[in-house]
Amino acid sequence: MKRGLLVVLIFFFVMILIGGFIVGKIILDKESNTDNTEMLDRDGEVQSVSCAGSQGGEVLIDFCSQKSTYQLQEQTFFYYNVTNYLGEPREVGIIIKSSREGYEEFIYDYGTGNLSNSGMKYNTPEFTHSINNSKMAFIIDDTLVSSYRPSFFYEGKYTYLVYIYDCKELLSHNLQCSPNGLIDLSEETFQSLLFWEDEDFEDMITNVPNIATINLDILVEGGRLECVNDSECKQECELCTGGTYVCSSDFTCVECSRRTNCKKGYDCGYGECIPDPNYCEDVSDCFECEGCKPGVVRCKNNKCDYCFSIGERNCLEGYKCEKWGCTDLEILNKMEDCSSEGCGTSDKRRDPEIKCMFSMGLQFNGAKCLECWGPFYDCKEGYHCYNYECVTD
Repeated sequence: MKRGLLVVLIFFFVMILIGGFIVGKIILDKESNTDNTEMLDRDGEVQSVSCAGSQGGEVLIDFCSQKSTYQLQEQTFFYYNVTNYLGEPREVGIIIKSSREGYEEFIYDYGTGNLSNSGMKYNTPEFTHSINNSKMAFIIDDTLVSSYRPSFFYEGKYTYLVYIYDCKELLSHNLQCSPNGLIDLSEETFQSLLFWEDEDFEDMITNVPNIATINLDILVEGGRLECVNDSECKQECELCTGGTYVCSSDFTCVECSRRTNCKKGYDCGYGECIPDPNYCEDVSDCFECEGCKPGVVRCKNNKCDYCFSIGERNCLEGYKCEKWGCTDLEILNKMEDCSSEGCGTSDKRRDPEIKCMFSMGLQFNGAKCLECWGPFYDCKEGYHCYNYECVTD
């Protein structure tokens, strides 16, 4: 009997300890104001969703990130979730103050929306943060203070401070809500906050009462990209106009990303400065154009202009103007049609894979497998593009 009573007492004691632990964890989670939950993404993979709730305001609303941890160059996705609002529908203005750990600079974003018990509908001008759309992440460094981009460039902790205001309150401070964002009425001519300085945003945050404040942190991992701007590429380049490599759109150092990065007589292809077969000092440097009308080929701005600046008027009947000259439409129509199996490869191309392309002469006839089209740098050095094929110079 005594042994049974002892077992019961031990059981209740253990339950009390477990209950105290759970309650304590709930309190700690509540105080941290951030809730990390798991959900399935479109591919069925489990991912952590991070939400932060509003503090000390009239409205209970969450600001959520699709993930709590991102990788470099990964697209961000944020949204709002109204958890408790029983008032009348109202227009709201929103300020988002973003920062990265270790840097003193901030980025300010803003917009307007409509709040009701069914949620918040956000107005989405192209330069503002939007609901259920990708938020443009930012970079901050010594050479580019702030710039919006569709992905993260640096790892670290990013903080998003969200301030939500009643538009009626904003109007009493000379700020008007509109579908295109917030307008400063104190200016001589109405203008959006796009032209505000950091001090203007801080003055609004400090002096205008808000209905909700939210603080959300996310982490970014992945090390360091090779470059984020041209100044970070130090490799010397003999054929480059600037003497050094430039930063490409995929954040690697390359010889060129556009023709102007290369010296006279060279063009940019696949990140390299290569001899431009279309370069000329005189019309005698240009290739013969069998489908062009007599005397129409010109050397213009050191480029052979066969027909492209004028179009079909320079071509004989039955020919179509392409970048290399006038091409017989019969040749184009005989090219292989594209298929689900791809177009094969060619050892004459810089990139061996033959592309499925729409040509100017195929507006109503679909796409063809073309060894080259237009850009001369499709073909290796020693070849140029003519009649959709890489032919010997």
